[in-house]
Amino acid sequence: MAHRETPKDDGSSSSERPRAERSTQRTPAADMQPEDTGTEASGNDGRFKESRFERQPPEIQRGPRWDLEDNPFTGSRELSGLKMLAMLLNNWDARPGNTRILRVPVSDGIEERFVLSDLGTAFGKIPGRPTRWNLTDYKNGDFIRGIAGDALVFCHGLDMQPPLSVPLEHARWFSALASRLTPTQVRKAFEASGAKRHEIDGFSKVVLARIGQLKAAIEGERAEPCIETETGV
Repeated sequence: MAHRETPKDDGSSSSERPRAERSTQRTPAADMQPEDTGTEASGNDGRFKESRFERQPPEIQRGPRWDLEDNPFTGSRELSGLKMLAMLLNNWDARPGNTRILRVPVSDGIEERFVLSDLGTAFGKIPGRPTRWNLTDYKNGDFIRGIAGDALVFCHGLDMQPPLSVPLEHARWFSALASRLTPTQVRKAFEASGAKRHEIDGFSKVVLARIGQLKAAIEGERAEPCIETETGV
């Protein structure tokens, strides 16, 4: 999701550079920021076996966090789509602490991009003790509760909150977009992640199955029962 700002012509020089110049630059190693994995991943000789890096191009300004419930897109189908995507992937840690506004130079000004900046808690299960990148949990997990009035209700909510509810018209819009994904496109996404062969096969099938469940629920088919917990989420 993005907001566009057009700079005022005040005669001052701009820090923006032509797109062609930026596109030919190579990202220096200093722009790759390592993240703490929380494990003893490096040895005394400086070698490491586990690490995560995040590219931070110098021309993109990293702005503040943003609230998923109070932002310029509140009430829009695009915001509903972002939340539904989090449910599709079982991203149980979608919270303000994992958001960021990126200020990106474009040809006609500055574009503010409101992003979920951390998807590391996805592809596992949500209820009980949440997991991540667990094919069995993701495959056996619940997804959609069903239609309630003019809204589609999911089994769970963002950041362990009560079940997510979105306008049915927003769900139809998101479903139409998601249904355009081909099996090959979904597989390529998991291949790019470095997943193993059985993970690529398994996760791809579950993602496509969930897209099918979303479409079926919107058409009125009864969804599988949600896995209830003590908190009901």
